[in-house]
Amino acid sequence: MDIYKAIHDLVQEKKRLDAIIASLETRSDTGLRTKSKRGRKSMSQEERAEVSRRMAAYWAARRGQAAAAATKPEAPPEAPPEPAETALPPAEMPPAAHLARAAASGFEATLS
Repeated sequence: MDIYKAIHDLVQEKKRLDAIIASLETRSDTGLRTKSKRGRKSMSQEERAEVSRRMAAYWAARRGQAAAAATKPEAPPEAPPEPAETALPPAEMPPAAHLARAAASGFEATLS
């Protein structure tokens, strides 16, 4: 096959495809490129009024809670909890502490 004939055939096919693409683009409303929707949806006046009413109620309730908390008398501080008999977990206690704990619980241990 002659290379010039192959080039000529490809150019003819390209022209045919360009014509088809152009006709399809004119038939469609947007062509090949589509607009992407970005941004926020706009609200109607009724939607804005509803949001405004809900937010006003929300902030009124928040102000009411803050006022109630400000007028509530302060409770006296709680006493710190009493320290446990031993602060170490059983695995880390010395052997004498294990024996003392066992004796306090009524268990008799014998050392051999």
